[in-house]
Formats: sequence, structure tokens, C-alpha cells
Amino acid sequence: MHLGSGDWICIDSCLDRETGRPVALRYLDDIGVDPAQALRLVIVTHWHQDHMRGAAEVFEQAKNAEFVCSGALRSDEFWTAIAASEAERNHEQTLSEFARVFSILETRSPDGARPGTAAPIWAQDGLILWERAGSDTAVPVHIRSVSPSPGARRLGMKEIGAFLPRVKETKRRAVPLDPNQQSVAVWVQVGNTQALFGADLENSSDVHIGWQAVLRSPRLPSGQADILKVPHHGSKNAYCRDLWEAKLISPATALITPFASASRPVPNEADCARIALHTDRAFLTADPRGSKVKSGDRLVERRIRTTPRRIRQVVGKTGHIRVRRQVLTGGEVEIELFQGALQLTEYIVRSRS
Repeated sequence: MHLGSGDWICIDSCLDRETGRPVALRYLDDIGVDPAQALRLVIVTHWHQDHMRGAAEVFEQAKNAEFVCSGALRSDEFWTAIAASEAERNHEQTLSEFARVFSILETRSPDGARPGTAAPIWAQDGLILWERAGSDTAVPVHIRSVSPSPGARRLGMKEIGAFLPRVKETKRRAVPLDPNQQSVAVWVQVGNTQALFGADLENSSDVHIGWQAVLRSPRLPSGQADILKVPHHGSKNAYCRDLWEAKLISPATALITPFASASRPVPNEADCARIALHTDRAFLTADPRGSKVKSGDRLVERRIRTTPRRIRQVVGKTGHIRVRRQVLTGGEVEIELFQGALQLTEYIVRSRS
């Protein structure tokens, strides 16, 4: 995200399907921006692979950036739990990515710093992550985390502690960590423009966690956001009506990143219809159903189709939605779509035909 005046932040990371490089680095290269000079923050909202693969490489390139992750990780219990699960492939990758980040932090410590004291910014409800004062040539910027809530952090540590092995006990099964409730949702204000990046934070009937806790926090920024990165791929478990009605302008610009590689891709038809009720300015980075597979050989295609009920191709170019607004002079939010990204209303019509 460009904040104006050459300042950028990166929220989460994934790998480009063609090159295997982090998408953010490829994008910055394409537009001639040096991440070593431009990036101010690298934020990993939570420790699911689709949000953090390549984050260490981004941070390594971002020589002048600080690293931000969930305050739920700020405990020995978390790292013990992850280590207990290291035989599982996803946890191995997670541990490796974080280990590399912490190694980079150590190398950037000033001379005389005590080994092991380098640390990221531990995000939590209401924490200021980065600010820039306004001037004649630059608008003011305020970036803060609005989650995880105190209740979510406490619950997370309690759940982790319950699974840790005790003395003379049989080693317990690896902890089934669900990081979504510990996600770092980020509120960004650039001049008069406000954007909310919802990560994978879910909704809950419990007012101490999830979006209910965010909305009740006295530290939540005032005003309404113009732009929303829709939480958790637009799925039902992250939908919060109060969020849409109280903290977003109408109609807000909503950005959705589908999870097409799941056995049941999201957002599904009901998810799309629910979002469309709130705004006609919603956009998808890709078709959630994937694209039609073409092998080029009719006999091969016919043989393949005798086994599965449906074939989806989830590997392809990474879709891209570019959102722009001239914050110095004001103006409308402008949308550009690349590489398969499309408007939600177009997708709804297409999926019904």
C-alpha cells in the first residue's frame, strides 16, 4: 500500500505462481520502487501459509522497515506449541518463516545490543504501528492495529497452555492452532481516506473476541472506512453486519481474495450475495471456482472427466486489484483490474449463467 510521498507498507505475503517470488516484491519491481528504501512496515496478520509465505524475503529486502505480527505470539508457550507440531508440514514452514525473520532482526540490532533482545512490533488492539506528520507536500498518516483483543490473546494462550505436555506425561498431540481469532486487523488513515484490512478475523457472539471486540473497543478509530479488505475471503464466519453498517461508508469499496484451493472454495454463492447487499463496489482478485482446465487433448479430457465430479484449475496468474485515490486533492476511489480480477456483480451473473 502506497501512503504517498514514497512511503509504502506491505500487509501479508504470498508467492507469485509463475516465479515463486513474493508478489509484493514483484509488483514493486514492476513499478520501479525500491523496497529497501520505500517499505516502512512488513505486517504478517497471522500464521496461516496463505498469508505469510515469502514474508521473510520481503522483510529481508525491506532494509528500513519494521516487522509486525500478532501479540498472541509474544509468549514462550506459543513457540513451544509450534515446536511440538514441527512434524506437520504447515507448522514447519511457519516456524521456518518466523525463524528467518527473527534472524534478520538480530542482524539489524545496533552494536552493543544484547543477543536475543531484537523483537518485532507485537500488534494488539489500539496499538499505533506507524505515523507520519502532515506537511505542505505530504498528508498525515496513522496506522494502527485494531486486533487481537485482550480477550482473544488471553484465550489463545489458555488454549495453547492446555495442550502443552507436562512432566511425566505422554507427549500430547500437536496443538490444533487456529490463528484466525488472533489475526491483526489493520486500520490505515491517509489524509481523509480510511481503509480497514480485515485479515482473517472472524465474528463471534462473544463480545471479547473477533469483530465484536473490535467494535466495542474504546481504542477503535472514529469515522468510517472508505475501503475494506473483506476478512477471511468473504466467508460467513467472518461476516459482521454491525461492521458494515457502523464502520464503513455506503457503498464502500470492498476487496475480496478468494480461497480457490479449498475443497469448498470461498466465497460461495451465498457469501457473494450477502456482500452484494452492502455494496455494488465489491471486487474479486479471481474467480473463486478457478478456471476451466484445458489439456489440449480431447481424449485425455474425456478420460479425466469420468472420475471427478468437477475439475478446477487453481494455478494461474495472480489476480490483482489496484485501488487509487488522490489524497492531496480528494476525488473518487479509482479501481483497476488485472489478470483475472473482476467485479463481484459480474461474477454473480456469470456463476448463474
